[in-house]
Amino acid sequence: MMILISIMISFLLDIIFTVSHEDEIYVNKDLDTYTIMIKGSNDVIIILEFNNSVTREIVRLVFEKHGEYIYGKYFYTDEKTIEYYSSGFIKDLNVSIESYKDKNIIMCTESGLYIKIYHKIFCLPILQWYIKNGCIMIFAE
Repeated sequence: MMILISIMISFLLDIIFTVSHEDEIYVNKDLDTYTIMIKGSNDVIIILEFNNSVTREIVRLVFEKHGEYIYGKYFYTDEKTIEYYSSGFIKDLNVSIESYKDKNIIMCTESGLYIKIYHKIFCLPILQWYIKNGCIMIFAE
């Protein structure tokens, strides 16, 4: 029984390490701009978190990288912040973000931005980053 469990754990670790080595993440800083290049064929989840400057509540944007593109998936925040964003030209935030499909994401911040990139299958963190007073450019290749 112990041998079987040991073989299963070894097999799972081999899968995890194989998946984690297929994706390559490059981070570069030029003045106040960070560039993150995500290379590889595996699907990853990209989470951007920041505090809304008016409501001070957390906003979480979730994207997924499939192949050469980044797709918007979800927009999470509280009701007050949803009202703030919806009072302008954006009526449904999740419909708006779900229509996002591009090879990059560009976002700037003065108050701070958390960037979290995970493997979609195993939910293993690949990169966790925080920037303040700068911009982030995330590219999919």
